Amino acid sequence: MASISYAATGDKRIAVAVILALPFILVRLAYSTLAVFVHNHDFNIINGSVAILVVMAVLEEFVVVFIYLFLGFKLDTMSLDQQGPIVSRPWKEPKHQSARRNRHVPQAQGAELSPPTWDQREVV
Repeated sequence: MASISYAATGDKRIAVAVILALPFILVRLAYSTLAVFVHNHDFNIINGSVAILVVMAVLEEFVVVFIYLFLGFKLDTMSLDQQGPIVSRPWKEPKHQSARRNRHVPQAQGAELSPPTWDQREVV
């Protein structure tokens, strides 16, 4: 098994955030499991105890969200040369523009259709 000491600083932060959030997620899952499978009035989602709902469900979700938000603000952004091919590829144009570009334009008989150049495209 790989050691976390060899990981980059950002990767260590991700691992720590996941480890910190995991107990809160497990408590939330335990509450959901108890609400579904245990027929106790306290764990009823609609008519049950509000204190149990807040402590075992709502607070856990808030804590997990704040942990991951804090992680997102602390992580460094990657430079373009460090990003993979999917992130650095150019954006696709919206579908309505490609449909507008491919509409039928009457041409002289025998003329071949070619894709429009940048000068021929309509600007919206």
